[in-house]
Amino acid sequence: MADQLPVDYLKTVPYLHYRAMLTEESANKDWSWSEVVPDAIIGFTPSGSGFSLAGHWAGYHQWVAIFASLNPENFKKRIFNVADSATPESMRERWAQNASFFGLKGVPPLPAASASDPKPSDFIKQHEEEWKKVGIKGVDIWNAAQLDSYGYWLTFDRHLSLQRLRDAGFDEENRPEEGWWETFKMFRRAGMIL
Repeated sequence: MADQLPVDYLKTVPYLHYRAMLTEESANKDWSWSEVVPDAIIGFTPSGSGFSLAGHWAGYHQWVAIFASLNPENFKKRIFNVADSATPESMRERWAQNASFFGLKGVPPLPAASASDPKPSDFIKQHEEEWKKVGIKGVDIWNAAQLDSYGYWLTFDRHLSLQRLRDAGFDEENRPEEGWWETFKMFRRAGMIL
């Protein structure tokens, strides 16, 4: 995917440089590298994470990374996309599914939506004291500004092929919303969201 990013966005992505460096450094060595690329990081961390979309909207596939490191003959110097499902969905669809977990109806952005509209971090800041009063801990942990950029910064489609992952023996398919909902339940049990 990094090879197909828009030019203005590509300038901010260091991964191509890291891959070139790792390829050069691992030449004629006993070690190599592989890269596991999750579609979106959905998961629970009790200490919070500025990169957990589920935390903002209130797992990460680590087993694939471990398997990759133990099977270098299939994984070395290769990039593997990881997602719950090979069927792509838009964030419009995902938003409605996630909102339904909380008994809400998710609606698409207004036709006139723009980057200058109020952001989630504005809402969080405006209601921070109210959330703290009822004991919600997530307000102190998550980087709300990270969510602000998600809808405006990553505006291009990300078409991820899972074929390499399937060829390596990982053929599990899950409904993506189930991972979100399970994560929301964990945040709720930890008192991080209502």
